[in-house]
Amino acid sequence: SDPSLALEAVRRFPGAIHHVKRGFLSDKAFLLKVLDFFGDAFPWADEAMRSDPELLLLALKHCRHLRKVFAAAGPNLRGDRGIVLGILKVDGLVLELVDSTLRGDWEVVLQAVRNNGTALQYANEELRDDRGIVFAAVRRWGLALQHASEELRSTRDLVLEAVRRDGLALGFVASAELKDDDEIVR
Repeated sequence: SDPSLALEAVRRFPGAIHHVKRGFLSDKAFLLKVLDFFGDAFPWADEAMRSDPELLLLALKHCRHLRKVFAAAGPNLRGDRGIVLGILKVDGLVLELVDSTLRGDWEVVLQAVRNNGTALQYANEELRDDRGIVFAAVRRWGLALQHASEELRSTRDLVLEAVRRDGLALGFVASAELKDDDEIVR
């Protein structure tokens, strides 16, 4: 019943967050103190608190499991373009967790694939057919070619870039002609 005791318990043993009184997990002042040293506690916050941008941003600064923390955020935050762009600079794979409308936002997807080419798989279909997005993805990870549209998997310069990054990308080339191209195969 004493928030200072609960805070000290979590400070000494983070797993104690599981035993903290629910009322404290809906108290913003308490959560600000906890998240300032243990951001991974965010998923245990009350649902209303998980929609608070200040709490999410503080948690993200002090967490070890960024995706787990972001996955617990309210829909309003998973759809907040500014917050999402900032997180994608750190972990492009968070694109999987963002609101579906943002997976069709060119700038958001570009930020994600620049951080991690694997994120291309979470982009909407239209952007998996966007030359600039796909090129940025294969520059980071050649095997991102597998998530590109069939048309782009048949585009010589994209295929060449992907195969230069990772020879296994050859398995995702859509054009038989390119699979036999000496410059690409060597």
